[in-house]
Amino acid sequence: MMDIVEIQGSRDPKKVRYPLGPTLFAIILAWMCGYNSALQVEYFWRYKFKILKQSIPNFPDSLISHDTVNGLLSLLVVDDLKSIMGHFAELVINNKGYNELGIKRIISDT
Repeated sequence: MMDIVEIQGSRDPKKVRYPLGPTLFAIILAWMCGYNSALQVEYFWRYKFKILKQSIPNFPDSLISHDTVNGLLSLLVVDDLKSIMGHFAELVINNKGYNELGIKRIISDT
């Protein structure tokens, strides 16, 4: 999925607290659960932090703020949001590791 996402500017690898892959994955999960604003994503992250940390490899060690969510999303250049969301859904649906990732546990009881 990350091959269809571009980033504007550069991120200093020494200062990256929120790796793009796991962070974007959690943001998309939040969107799938109806948490559509940056503030709602922050709440979802806090509410589901423990299970996200257990389920997503390289998931950040700290909570995320809505300002960080907005800042990270503003760096992304996505030509077609429908395309990235469709690709994500396809990966989730076709991935035999769907249950192993604990996605059902993450999005249930939201």
